[in-house]
Amino acid sequence: MKIISWNLKNIGINKLANGFTAAFQAYGLGNNVLDYMMNVVMGNNAWNNINTLVPADIFVIIELKCGGHAKGYLPPGPASPTLQAITAAMNLVVANTPAFIGNYNYNFVNPLIVGRHEAVGVIFNTHALNFVTTGVLRDNNLRLINPRTPNYVGFTTVVGGNNLNVIGIHAPPPKGGTNVKYRPPIQFANKVATVPELALPDTLIMGDYNCSTNSVYNSGAGNIGWNFAGYNTSIPNGTLTSVRQKVANTQPPPANYLSGPYDNLLRNINPPGTIQVVLDTIGNARNITINPNGPTNLNVVLRNYNKVSDHLPLSMY
Repeated sequence: MKIISWNLKNIGINKLANGFTAAFQAYGLGNNVLDYMMNVVMGNNAWNNINTLVPADIFVIIELKCGGHAKGYLPPGPASPTLQAITAAMNLVVANTPAFIGNYNYNFVNPLIVGRHEAVGVIFNTHALNFVTTGVLRDNNLRLINPRTPNYVGFTTVVGGNNLNVIGIHAPPPKGGTNVKYRPPIQFANKVATVPELALPDTLIMGDYNCSTNSVYNSGAGNIGWNFAGYNTSIPNGTLTSVRQKVANTQPPPANYLSGPYDNLLRNINPPGTIQVVLDTIGNARNITINPNGPTNLNVVLRNYNKVSDHLPLSMY
């Protein structure tokens, strides 16, 4: 089972067609945003240095653009057309790859509003998973969590009928001085930790936490961090995932193109040996057509990647 979670920064139907510069297109990583996404999510050989070369069975899209703000309702606007277009592109890759036919076919879960003009997108392989239910989640006081409540999708596996629960989140950004910078995302994360559905076995929580598992803020009575009892990750604390807009030449890599350790995959699912990785599609990008072993031009890669997102994708398999 392969899962990819990716904050795609206000992704909508029009953004999918945004094209890259000629210099970046020559690297063979995609001609526009949708091409690029497909190469990463569907395990294209261009990423054989960082990715398993099989398609994702679940693709979770954080920051899916939609209309409306009534949490839990089907959204007006671009969310469903965007998911339809991405799903169709994934199925086209399958149709053009004989080894994938009969093993992969994609559908999407109807998106729900989780916050103002925002939803979570979930696309899944119908040969591996059966969709059961979806909804937005409330804390232990039955309150929707602000500013963007988590989105829950329940599956069962086609083989074995095992439960697999996927929760997508998007925390508020850091704000304020050094001692309290992470108060908004940590308070959000600790609200999420009280959601009753987190007690379900075989549950994954993924998305943009806007802080890391070892972030703290000072409440005046000591430091407060986040707490997801029973959950773990194999992504080391402090792993950078948030993408800069410009190269910071005074910083060593990867801090010269990444700025914050904000994305993560938490799990209470067995087996404990599940591999989780950050897909560094910037530092590990290669000029495929000209020099498959050499690095690309970092300024070109970063400038074009910002058309895709300001976060790196994460993978579990």
